Amino acid sequence: MSPGRAEEEGFATVAAVALIGLMLTVALVAAGITALIATHRKASVAADLGALAGATAARSGEAPCDVAARIVNANGATVMTCTVAEDDVLLTVRARPPGALSGLELRARARAGPGPP
Repeated sequence: MSPGRAEEEGFATVAAVALIGLMLTVALVAAGITALIATHRKASVAADLGALAGATAARSGEAPCDVAARIVNANGATVMTCTVAEDDVLLTVRARPPGALSGLELRARARAGPGPP
């Protein structure tokens, strides 16, 4: 072994462990971002469907906010506010991401009503 090589022994192991740690960190961050995006999409879809269902219910004489809440809950979100303004139903919903990010709350809003005559 040459005199300078003794200090470099084991460098590949240290570099491999550091690289694996970096790859795991990147994977965890990517998984967290993906969970946040999916949860926000879920909240948006629940709000849209709930507002549409509420507007349809209002036209048929049912309680729009009750119908909207059932649809929102069935889509994995929770109604925060439901307002009926003239013929429009306005919803604000929330959803929580799974796992370690469950402390976060993602919100979405939607408005639906009859179109122009």
